[in-house]
Parts: sequence; structure tokens; C-alpha cells
Amino acid sequence: MNSKKAKLEFQRKFLERAGQNFMHVKRMMDALPNVGFYIKDVNDRIVTLNVRNCEISALKDEFDAIGRKSSDLFPERIGQECLARDALVRKTGKPVVGGINYATVDRSPNPTIYSVFPLHDSAGNLIGTMCGFYYTEKADSSHLDRTKLQPALVRMTQHVGETSSLETLARLTNLSVTHFRRIFMDTFKETPAKYALRLRLNRARDMLETTDYTVAAIALEAGFFDQSHFVKAFQRIYRLTPTNYRKRHAGIRPKKEEV
Repeated sequence: MNSKKAKLEFQRKFLERAGQNFMHVKRMMDALPNVGFYIKDVNDRIVTLNVRNCEISALKDEFDAIGRKSSDLFPERIGQECLARDALVRKTGKPVVGGINYATVDRSPNPTIYSVFPLHDSAGNLIGTMCGFYYTEKADSSHLDRTKLQPALVRMTQHVGETSSLETLARLTNLSVTHFRRIFMDTFKETPAKYALRLRLNRARDMLETTDYTVAAIALEAGFFDQSHFVKAFQRIYRLTPTNYRKRHAGIRPKKEEV
């Protein structure tokens, strides 16, 4: 299923089985700026993602994901948690409503609230699952208190625009640099530097969506060396320039008041 045509046909056949209104559901979810959404079949293959989920997952569009599994797209821990949620819903036939997920794809310090529902065809046969999720305004950091990384994570999330050395972060946790880096890698499946970069990109993405700041100003506010460095990093992850990303959201999200 490598071609766009094949993926569209796979999607069309599934949505027809799900019911004629599901194409409208898909369009509606694309229009919601703050809610991530996906549908999967019984083999865990992604049928559709909405625009917001594509952005959170750093996908150019849903065709990067259709026919693939969460475990193909995300770090092992995150991918396996996604698969486990869908498997539970398929096994029990009951939805999971209001679940909390701390291992977010875009490394947001805020957890997501998610609900997963089983999908059936008109004959009552289970054909897949669908999930909607959104970010909470404030992170509940109690889950992090059980890890030795808590002081470092607080530093990184509260000072996104600053660069913290490994020595500084390790010292905050009372660990050696080697031990800190190993635990961090075991927990997040990436280096502290890559984690910090994603936090900066999250900050920049939010400013592109909700402010009129120039790209250069956003680059500095988010902790990048200069506009060129920011644009290259943003485009590498989101496959869009910051300017084109902003255009996608023009008129969709309400702007925050600027002081």
C-alpha cells in the first residue's frame, strides 16, 4: 500500500463499512483545531488521521500514516501504549473514556485526555477503533515525581528558550552525567538534546498558531540561534515552513492576547 491511490481506496472501503456518515465525521474532525483524531482497522492499521493529529505526529499529511501502525511511526514506548489501548477496546468491546496519557508523541509537558471507541459495521461486526484526544491546560506532574528525572524535566519545560547543559540537568537530579543520560534515554527513547528541541518546536508551533509575532521573533523566543536555524529545524520535523504552517491555521484558532 505505497501509492496514494491505494491508500485512498483502503480508506474509502473502510469508511463505507463504517457508515455513510463517517466521511462527514472525518471532515468535521479535520476542522477542529485542538482535537487529535484517528481511526484504525482491526489489524491496527491507520485508516485516517485528522490535520491536528498529523501536526502532533510530525506528519506532512495522513498519507504518511495510512496503512501503517502506531509502532511504525512512534518511539517504542509510545507506539506500544497506543496499540495496547486499541487492543483493549477491541477485546472488551467497551470504550475507554477520559483516559490520561503522559507519553505524548510531541513530548508535550502536558498530558492528553483521550477516549477510544469500538467501531462496528451495519451488521454489528467489529471493524476497528477510533480515538479522539486533546491536551490539558496544565500538566499533572505527579506521575513524574516517581522518577529521578523530575527536577531536570521541570527545568527543561519551564525554561524552553534556554539551553541547559547535561551537567546542569544531571546535577539537578543528583546523578552523574552518564547515569542521567542513560535513564533519560531509557525513559524517552531519545537524547535530552532531542527532547529539548521538540519542546522548543512545540513552543514555536503554539506561537505560530496564536500570535502575530514574526518568524524571526518566534525563533528567538523559542530558543533557536537565529531564524535560519529555526526554519530548518521546523521544516525537518513538520515538513512545512513556519510561514506555511501559520497559513494553514489562519482564521482557525483564536489568538491569545499579547502583552
